[in-house]
Amino acid sequence: MSYLTKIVAFERDKLRKQILMYGKNYIFKRERLNEYKEPTGEVDVVSPVFGIYHDTFGGYTSRQIAEGAVVAKNQTPMIVCLLEDATLLHVDDFVKIGNEKYRIISLDNVNNLNYAVEISLEVLNKDGVQKVFDRCF
Repeated sequence: MSYLTKIVAFERDKLRKQILMYGKNYIFKRERLNEYKEPTGEVDVVSPVFGIYHDTFGGYTSRQIAEGAVVAKNQTPMIVCLLEDATLLHVDDFVKIGNEKYRIISLDNVNNLNYAVEISLEVLNKDGVQKVFDRCF
């Protein structure tokens, strides 16, 4: 067994223990499509995923206001889970966390080591449109 394989196995086991200790079960759903790939309005449960929710700082969102610029912080909600738990998920699947509905915008294999997945989420409002947070600092 190579040194890298041992490290990946150690990191996977460490993450598994953290998820078991602090994680939560999230039920991901997907809109059912007809034969023309159009949504039918029905929803299917895709997969339960046991993971840890966290926010990461995703950079800055800036916009011009008259003669000055306003810069707002932009947080990206994410769930980290083991790779085998996320095999059935796709971009545009959604999950409800608390009172908010989130849509998957990306599934990233952490460091391409095939043990963990970062599920990047986008907050949706009732119409399915991304919420825009206009906060001036």
